[in-house]
Amino acid sequence: MTSMQLLACIDAVFPVFEIVDSRIRDWKIKIADTIADNSSSWGIVLGKQAILPLGVDLSTVGMVLEQDGEIIRTGVGAAVLGHPLTSALWLVNTLGVYDETLHAGDLLLTGSLAALAEATPGRFRARFSDGLGAVEFVLKE
Repeated sequence: MTSMQLLACIDAVFPVFEIVDSRIRDWKIKIADTIADNSSSWGIVLGKQAILPLGVDLSTVGMVLEQDGEIIRTGVGAAVLGHPLTSALWLVNTLGVYDETLHAGDLLLTGSLAALAEATPGRFRARFSDGLGAVEFVLKE
């Protein structure tokens, strides 16, 4: 599959916030640890704003991450292997090798636009450019 074929299959792009929770001390993690740790994923917060991917250059979508109103990270779509479609295309083509596929309605996270931030209690908000809006959550103690 090519990136243009993949793009034609994508119904919408959403703002999303992945919450990482690793059980591996001091982030000294190897691939076997990552697999055993469920990819260090606790969950996601999916935003409500959906945009059509056609006409938006996902590599230039910007993101500002705030905690309690202070900017703690910034990022851009190009941080995901040059373009978020690159990682999605890798996944689709790799699944194909194993006769697996994604299905209509599947949610796919392509990768982080910025480095991870340690989550201490507070209100987190990620704002995205190009009409994607924002997503937020509160982490309690």
